[in-house]
Amino acid sequence: MPEQADETQGACSYQRTDGSRCTGKIVNTKTNLCFWHDRESPKDGPEVRTQLEEWAESGRSMEGFELRHASLEGLKLANKPNRNLRKANLFRASLQGASLFNIDLRGAELIKANLSGANLNEASMHDVNLLGASLEGTRLERVDWSPRCINECEALDARRAGNRELAQQKLKEAQEVYRALRRAYGAQSENIQAGDFFRREMIMRRWQMPVWSGGRLWSWFVDVSCAYGESPPRVIIFSLVLNLVCAVGYYFAGINGPTGLAIFDPG
Repeated sequence: MPEQADETQGACSYQRTDGSRCTGKIVNTKTNLCFWHDRESPKDGPEVRTQLEEWAESGRSMEGFELRHASLEGLKLANKPNRNLRKANLFRASLQGASLFNIDLRGAELIKANLSGANLNEASMHDVNLLGASLEGTRLERVDWSPRCINECEALDARRAGNRELAQQKLKEAQEVYRALRRAYGAQSENIQAGDFFRREMIMRRWQMPVWSGGRLWSWFVDVSCAYGESPPRVIIFSLVLNLVCAVGYYFAGINGPTGLAIFDPG
C-alpha cells in the first residue's frame, strides 16, 4: 500500500503545478517516483480504489497520478478533503458509478475511460482528453468545460505548424469527442448544452473539408445564418434581414400585378 515518505526513505520527485512535492514513498529508484506517480506500478488491483480514497481523505493532492487501467468502480471522492486529480492519467480506467462531484480534472487524460453512471456534476474539465470515453448515464450538470476541447486545440496547433495530416487526425478526434458529449447531454434532455456541442461537432466536420469546396461554404453559411439551427436569435435576425433584402429588391425590380408591372418610379 502507498505510504507517506519519512526522512530515510525520501519523497517522490514529482513536482506539482503549485511547486510543492509529492510526499509519497519512492517505489521506483530509477525514476524516484512513488506508487501513484510511477507509470510502471500496476493499478488494476481491487485494493487501489480504497487506497486512493484514503489518500484523498488525508487531504493530499492527487495531481499527476498514473492510474492507467485502474479499477475504480464506485470510487467516492465527492466528500473527501482533496479532490485534485489534475493531469492524472486515467487511460482505460474503470470509473463506473464513481462519485466525482466537484472534482478537478483539468489536463487529465481520460482516453477510453469508462465513466458510465459516474457523477461529474460541477467538475472542472478544462483541457481533458475524452477521446473514446464512455459517457452513458454520466451526470454532467454545471461542468466547467474549455471553450475548445484539447483535441481541437492540438488540431489548430498542427495547422499553424503546417502539419495537415496531424491536423486532420485531431479534427476527427475533436469531432468524435463533441459527438459523444452531444449525445450524453441529449440523453439527459440538456438541450442547450447538447446544441452547443452539436455546433462544435459540425464545425470540426466543416474544417476537414477542402477550403473552397461547395460543402464547406454551404456549411459555413448555415453556421453563420443559424448556428446549425441551434441559435434562435440568429434564425430570427437572418429571417428579418432576408425579408428586408427581398422587400428592397421587389421595390426596385417591381412585381407583376393585375394592371401589369408595378415598379418604383422616382419621377
